[in-house]
Amino acid sequence: MAAFSKSIPHNCYEIGHTWHPSCGVSFLHITGCALEESLKIYVPLYLIAAILRKRKLDYYLYKLLPEILQSASFLTANGALYMAFFCILRKILGKFYFWSPGFGAALPASYVAILVERKSRRGLLTIYMANLATETLFRMGVARGNITALRNGEVLLFCITAAMYMFFFRCKDGLKGFTFSALRFIVGKEEIPTHSYSPETAYTKVEQKTEKQEKPRRMNMISLVRKLVDSICKHGPRHRCCKHYEDNCISYCIKVSI
Repeated sequence: MAAFSKSIPHNCYEIGHTWHPSCGVSFLHITGCALEESLKIYVPLYLIAAILRKRKLDYYLYKLLPEILQSASFLTANGALYMAFFCILRKILGKFYFWSPGFGAALPASYVAILVERKSRRGLLTIYMANLATETLFRMGVARGNITALRNGEVLLFCITAAMYMFFFRCKDGLKGFTFSALRFIVGKEEIPTHSYSPETAYTKVEQKTEKQEKPRRMNMISLVRKLVDSICKHGPRHRCCKHYEDNCISYCIKVSI
């Protein structure tokens, strides 16, 4: 406990804003840089999300810019307020302690910044930051020798995070916004849990619909190959809980990958 209460004999200019001795000037400089980087991130992000959702013209005229500015303000506040609380704690306490430059300044800055962001995006930011925090803790533990380095440990963390994303994707109201649209575009609409009837009933309906749509055609080489491929795709291995009723698991994975 003595290490946590031990003070650090430096001021905020020496270990914080080393490019300028003034706290106010440094705060304004960080605010400008953070705003510039935030716009570089959120402008293409919101544009891509709007295109994928097929937004109407009214959204681009009246809602796109306010949403971009609100999210950019959140990220800007997160970076700028950290430096503000960094200097404020130094002036209040008179010196730095073990906890104040990092956790002490980051906690209030992050709390105030998340209040600026829209409520619909706070859950997504929580998942995203939890992923980054887990990876950071893992790397810090390996660098300090507290955790044994695992072979392909980053891949394991990615798999765990991907599983969490898919879990929330399958849950009702688990993911919203751009993340939901992006995952739906990648994995397909079949993975969305919106079917209210059993897989056996759904597959029977698909088979009946396919039989009705088939018309007698001349049996040439192309039709034979097509019929063979359709037969392989439909009658292969498929779990009873799978919702891709027109394809088996192998052909469905191949189509999604392509």
